[in-house]
Amino acid sequence: GLQRPDGAAAPALGEALDRRAAGNPFYLRELVLALRSSGSITRGADGAGWRLAGDAEELPLSEGVEGVVLARVDRLPDAARGVLKAASVIGRVFGVALLQRVLDLDDPPTDALRLLVEARLVEQRGEGPEADHVFAHPLIQLSVYTNLLAEQRAQLHRRVAAVIEAQRQRAADGVHAALAYHYAAAADLGSALRWLEQAGDDAVAVAADSEALDQYRQALRIAEAGPASRVDRDRIAGLQARLGPALFRLGRNDEAADRLARAMALHGARLPSTPAGTALALALAAVRFVIREAPGRSRPVRAARGNRDRDPVCAILETRGWIDYFRDLRAFALDLLLLSRLAAHHGTEQDRVIGDGGLSMLLDGLGWMGLADRLSDRALQAGRRSGQPIVDGFARMFRAHYLHHAGRLEDGEREAREGAALFLDAGAIRYWALTLGLHALIDRQVGGRAWLESGERLRVVGLETRDAHATLVADPVDGIAAAHRGAHEEAARCLECAVADAAAVPDHVIEVLALGHRAESAAEADRVDEAIAWSTRGLRLARERWVLGTWPTRLRVAAASAELARFEADRRSGTARARAREAVDAAL
Repeated sequence: GLQRPDGAAAPALGEALDRRAAGNPFYLRELVLALRSSGSITRGADGAGWRLAGDAEELPLSEGVEGVVLARVDRLPDAARGVLKAASVIGRVFGVALLQRVLDLDDPPTDALRLLVEARLVEQRGEGPEADHVFAHPLIQLSVYTNLLAEQRAQLHRRVAAVIEAQRQRAADGVHAALAYHYAAAADLGSALRWLEQAGDDAVAVAADSEALDQYRQALRIAEAGPASRVDRDRIAGLQARLGPALFRLGRNDEAADRLARAMALHGARLPSTPAGTALALALAAVRFVIREAPGRSRPVRAARGNRDRDPVCAILETRGWIDYFRDLRAFALDLLLLSRLAAHHGTEQDRVIGDGGLSMLLDGLGWMGLADRLSDRALQAGRRSGQPIVDGFARMFRAHYLHHAGRLEDGEREAREGAALFLDAGAIRYWALTLGLHALIDRQVGGRAWLESGERLRVVGLETRDAHATLVADPVDGIAAAHRGAHEEAARCLECAVADAAAVPDHVIEVLALGHRAESAAEADRVDEAIAWSTRGLRLARERWVLGTWPTRLRVAAASAELARFEADRRSGTARARAREAVDAAL
């Protein structure tokens, strides 16, 4: 208990402390520690209580937490106070070795740290002279940090950044983000921008796309605030182009496409922004393509560039193409035609594989099988030449798509399986998910069993890597597997989840795929009216979004319609039989 100097109880001090702390336990703790450090209260002779050094009404009780903390800091020796200030700039957790280098000391500040621990301003983590230390409460660090003079704070941040940069090869993960933070606080925006870009790239490398978005957006704000030089425009374009894939992997397709369009505009290349503009540009690009690929016409192709010299517009068109593949296949076709043309003149092997292979996938859906065969085979040869697993994986995925539509199912299954393995080994989860989904469809048709486990594999890997598309593909595959087992209620639930999730992205290819299989599962369960509604919705969306010849949705939806029409024929004859004949012809 609290006692006056004469040993009597001192309730007034307890009441004053309670009143000032207003129920905040940290504030109350700091008030008591401040009184103790000032000598206003001392331990009793028996060590069991606290004794006042004077009258309770005359004791200095600082206003606010910050005032209490700073009052305690002011009573520290100069060396301990300097260590505390430097530590507040490093962060809530700080290492002794880093602190020593920041302060440019010959020896670790062991005595100063001991005083800070005794004062309960910091705590030691672990044992030994190299153990980390942590501020006892975030408000202690904040109070010390915010009361540094602006110039002193900037100098300390600059010093911390310099030390970390000198030691970064031996530093832990997150060092680039720390460098960006300290350089930004030191008002060295050029260095901050450089390390923010690197921190974003680090986050992308470990599939932390939300964190990457934060880093790139901070970098973009700094870059856009700078002078409007050509170098700065290129840098802003590069950041916009980095934001696109990160948003795409998170399933935010419209935002991703907008960022990539801004990046292209900064490079002086604009894509049409209206459906009419897209249709006109597509028609012109298609005419140029047909002329270039006409039989007997020579096709001059320059040596492929190395990846370091890749044209940024080619990289943007590739990512934009994948987004439009799920969102708007007319725009997807335009992306590929533009990429194919650029790749022939100054593209990398990857550009050529994506351009030719993507076009082959589009053309086999339109029934141009001869040209699709030639382009997919050309892409396959380029993929093998590249020596890059991801590029080879793309080539095999495109070839598998063509082989599937050409009815060469065993060859298609092999290429899809090998392509998926290449993507997975390279950590390209989104493209692995696409190729594994394609493999599941082909494997099912050839009577294989591996496809039955594909949904679970997609879900597990998607959750581990936080890739939205892998988990999106898992639902329709699980639904198809459930229907195969005869579990129609489970199939309906999985496929309806897939439809809703794909519509929200939007991902119209997966949406149409799921709608087609939902209609098929309803037909197999003899739910004719329900199946008609699903297939009608799928066919309407396929027409509106030009989803033809991808992930065999046209065949699946048409086959489901044919089966439904047969049910209708049993009940209504006449018109239904005509519908059945049309649907069967379309399916075949």
